[in-house]
Amino acid sequence: MLHCRAEQKTNDASLDVEEPTRVFQEYKEKISARLEKVRAEGARLESYIIRSEKERENLNEKCTIYRKYLDIQEEQLRQLREENHNAKEEITTLEAKNSEMISTLNQSNQKRFELEKELTENRSVLKERNVLVSENAELRALNAQQHNELKLCHQEMENLRRELSLAEAILSKLSLSTSEEVQ
Repeated sequence: MLHCRAEQKTNDASLDVEEPTRVFQEYKEKISARLEKVRAEGARLESYIIRSEKERENLNEKCTIYRKYLDIQEEQLRQLREENHNAKEEITTLEAKNSEMISTLNQSNQKRFELEKELTENRSVLKERNVLVSENAELRALNAQQHNELKLCHQEMENLRRELSLAEAILSKLSLSTSEEVQ
């Protein structure tokens, strides 16, 4: 009967250890999947940021070229007005070009502002990613700690089994010596 109780306690202890282990394993798998998604998203965002930076640089170069071109056009327009008041059609064409360039410049500036805004948002996502990486490191440390605690529980169960076996052996000897004395 003592043996059955010890087995029952051992089984109960084993079940008590298996449930947190299973829950922890599920949690660990969820966190690992989440970390993989975050890493993939981080890589995608880094790639997007690099492309955005290149596009912003290209737009900045175009803006500089357009500004220079606009300055040249304005100078040519001034000279044409001074030199020939009769060339109104040509002046009108140049003014239209200037308007187009200003529109293009404004569009480029707008695009640059949008890219800078997206870059700022992407940086905040990267910060969030870094926080998740930090949390993952903490979870790994917790996992290691729980693993050590689980090892200690297993060791304690093994010690209890040995003590139970020793107690059963002593009980058996006592039982034999008592029955020999009775006879």
